[in-house]
Amino acid sequence: MTTSIGLMVMVALLVGAGVVLLRGPRQKGAFGLARLLALVLAGLVVLFLVWMVMMVLWVGPHMRAM
Repeated sequence: MTTSIGLMVMVALLVGAGVVLLRGPRQKGAFGLARLLALVLAGLVVLFLVWMVMMVLWVGPHMRAM
């Protein structure tokens, strides 16, 4: 249950960061703090999801085999 809630939170953060990135800068050529924060947040969420996939698909079966 906790994992499901964590995944829903990560996906919500990724969607929120995506919305900020897709809206684009309000001034042409501007690279604001909100856009930078959205990029960092999206990168962290993607890294977390990749880590979780590795743990489920690679580490989990190896731990059960021991």
